[in-house]
Amino acid sequence: DEPAAARRLAAGLRLLHDADARLPVRDFPGPLRHVYGERSRLVGREHLATGPLPHHRLVAVPRAGMRPHADRPDLVRHTLTRFLGAELT
Repeated sequence: DEPAAARRLAAGLRLLHDADARLPVRDFPGPLRHVYGERSRLVGREHLATGPLPHHRLVAVPRAGMRPHADRPDLVRHTLTRFLGAELT
């Protein structure tokens, strides 16, 4: 039912609002890719925590909003395939 779904969504957003994963992300020693849409009004470069280069990289997907995987699936697939392929070799 819609009221119950709205309550669950509100509770989840409250949890996210209070979460701060910046330090664990920055301290993560392994490879990491942040893929985000350059046109997103929800997540921008300033919201992303990164650690040491070259292991942590940001990828802004051109002409994509908050769902780059839906807006530009070809580019996101290529980006992730290259990243995962590099990790497998």
